[in-house]
Amino acid sequence: MNADSRMAVRLLLLISFALMPSASSFAEVGATSPGMPCTGIEIEPDDGGSSSIWRRIRPDSGPLALQPAGEARGDLAPDMRLNPVTARLEAVWPYWDGSDYELAWSAFDGAVWSEVLLLTDNALDDLEPAIAFDALGTMGIAFRRAGSSTGVWYLENDVEHGWSAEIAVSDEGDAATSPSIAFFELKARVGYVAPSTSEVVVALGGGDGGDPWPTFSPELVALTANTVDLEQETLVVGGTLYTVWVNDSSHLAFSRYTGGQWQIAEYEPYAGAEDISLAKIRVKGRVLH
Repeated sequence: MNADSRMAVRLLLLISFALMPSASSFAEVGATSPGMPCTGIEIEPDDGGSSSIWRRIRPDSGPLALQPAGEARGDLAPDMRLNPVTARLEAVWPYWDGSDYELAWSAFDGAVWSEVLLLTDNALDDLEPAIAFDALGTMGIAFRRAGSSTGVWYLENDVEHGWSAEIAVSDEGDAATSPSIAFFELKARVGYVAPSTSEVVVALGGGDGGDPWPTFSPELVALTANTVDLEQETLVVGGTLYTVWVNDSSHLAFSRYTGGQWQIAEYEPYAGAEDISLAKIRVKGRVLH
């Protein structure tokens, strides 16, 4: 997203919050204006609830709003990213089908959102989708399946083959949580946490020589004393793959992937929960330099 697009989103956020009641618990998800598929908006409610994520707050939003009915249905928050090849804004979110959450997808073409496509269909909750694109426009989705013996799963969509079947990422029985995803050297890297063993893991996706879809090989990055709220993220910045997590009550930890292996963890202090986001920005600066 370029600087102009970021400014458009920032201004819309300010306008949107100005229209909200003082409780500030409303939100709208959609595109900012016709003909601008590279801009999107996601405002999460400050109370952490799911019932107001999708509420329309702009009376003129019309087809720009992604899922106005999502509030009544109980859909959860989406992840939204710009496809670098098609310039379409694409969104994936947990969609309530009446009995459990499935993953849903839609794309904004500059005028309207496409018809919602359900990507999963099972009796368990598919949650916490994280999406990323490679330079060729392939979309990868990492997500958590609650109640499954394999906690983290993966879906992929590319121009040549369409949508993949669901692919297991984490080891069976590890109760993996907190999925994140990045593409590095045109291969998906899915990060997650295995709370039962206090492990921070990144699974490296690779082909098996015949199937077009990746298979994943989990690699241990580090052990951590923190077993809750690790907020793990796997990212690529300046050509470097790294993963960052909340290691304890006062430090983030991060590891770079260089020379074909994960390096010894480095640390960045933070002062309270409100400083975690800024600390992650500081970590990004350290990785860049």
